[in-house]
Formats: sequence, C-alpha cells, structure tokens
Amino acid sequence: VAFVHTPSDGSGPVERVALLHPAGVSHVDVNGTSPVSLLAPGMVVRFQANVDGKGRASSPIRVLHVATPAADAKPTAVTPGIDEMIVGKVVQLKRGTLSVRVDAGKIRRLTLPLADDAVVEVATTQIGIVRPGDVIEIKGRLWTGEGALGDGTVFADIPGLIAGAAQGAGLGHDFLRHIERTRLLLHLVDGSAEDPLADARVLLGELEAYGHGLMGRPRLLVLTKAELLSEAERQQRGDDLAAGLGQRPLVISAATGEALETLKQQVWQSLGLLDQG
Repeated sequence: VAFVHTPSDGSGPVERVALLHPAGVSHVDVNGTSPVSLLAPGMVVRFQANVDGKGRASSPIRVLHVATPAADAKPTAVTPGIDEMIVGKVVQLKRGTLSVRVDAGKIRRLTLPLADDAVVEVATTQIGIVRPGDVIEIKGRLWTGEGALGDGTVFADIPGLIAGAAQGAGLGHDFLRHIERTRLLLHLVDGSAEDPLADARVLLGELEAYGHGLMGRPRLLVLTKAELLSEAERQQRGDDLAAGLGQRPLVISAATGEALETLKQQVWQSLGLLDQG
C-alpha cells in the first residue's frame, strides 16, 4: 500500500510503502468513500431500496455500502414493494446500472439504476480493494525511535541448511539461491547444540561449495540461546568459534532479549557501510 506519512514535527510529507503482513498486523479496517467504479463482481454490498416483483428498483440508488459480513450472517429475502435495507453480491456494473444477486427468497436478481452522483461507502476488512493512487489513512504507530535506521530493510529467514545442500540435498539449492540476493549474512549458531563449531563449519562448507561469491559476503556471527548456557559455557563456546572461524560471535538470547539491540545496531552499521561502498 503506497501512502504519504506526515511527521508530527511539521516537516514535509514523506512517501512510504507499507507491506501488511499477517504476523505484524492485528486488524485491518478500510473505511472511506469511493466512486461506484470501485464495485467489482463478488463484492458484498448493502443498500436501501424498494424493488418490484421482478427485482427492479423504483428509484436510483445514491449510496451503497461495501462491508465484510459476519461469518454467521445468513442471506435475507427481498420483499417487493417495501423500502428496506438489502444485502447482496455484485454481478456486474454496466452503463449506470448495477446487477446484484441475493441468495434467499424468490427475487434473486436485482436491477438497480444508479444516481449520477452515487457513491460507495466502504467499511470492510478487505485490504485488497485499495488501489494504487488511492489516498488512505493508516492508524497506528510508525516507529521512529532506536532502530529506525533499518526502515525498509528486508530480512529473509533461511531455514537450517543440511550437509549436502550445495549438491541439492533437502531444499538446499532453493535456500542458497535466496541467500544470493542478500547483502549481509547473519550466521546464527545454536549455542545449545552439542558442537556449535562443527555446525557452523557445515554451513560455511555449504556456502563455499555452492560458490556464487557467498563466502565473500559480509557476515555477522551470532551465538544464540544464551539463556541455556552458563557463563563458563558462553565463554568456552565463544572462544571455540573465534579460534575456529577467526571471528568472535555476538552472544544473544531471543527468549530474554539479551543483546538483541546490539545485534540490530551491528546490522544497521554494516548495511550503512555497505551502502557507502
């Protein structure tokens, strides 16, 4: 969804792009007014009308509402000769006339002339009806505090690569092709594993075997699950990785949040250095 964000400090508007992802969005509401050209087959609409026995409205419709019906909503039959609220699905919009299907009663197909100034009132959770060029308002918090330097950064989670991935074992080639598109690698080593150094060497071996410049890609080494390690184990495993790989890992814990802010800052700094190059 393309939109313009106006900062609260009064500075000029900034063009932004929001990618709405189910994992990060608890609820989406789309509200506003639109021309009737928004209507498309299959949309559920609600409107006030008086229709005859053949489903023809007695007067042009001025306002239609697009809404998301409740999951347990049941279709209601249309009663001819009565001005009532009707709910149906759009069949087609052609030359100022809207065809609507109703899934109950004897009158199943409605023919509705639209007024010249007819509008559509939107109150739905269907984000798909937003079109490029629409002016929209997004309610929520736009993070501008610590870590905002990474605005627009895309992180790709590459599942564990097994031995032989470079030769196609498992989904190795698919995963490695994704890695080709990255500018920076975060090498996460499970600190609770029996031999973290051996595990790290397996992954590096697969990167080297695959080639395509992956071994030369900038890389941050991270030892995870610190909450499961004693101080002595942290030190020993960090020393082993430093001696074996020539790089001391940052020790983090996703469970407790330990060193996550430090990791983010290292990522932003590394990406900033890459941008300058």
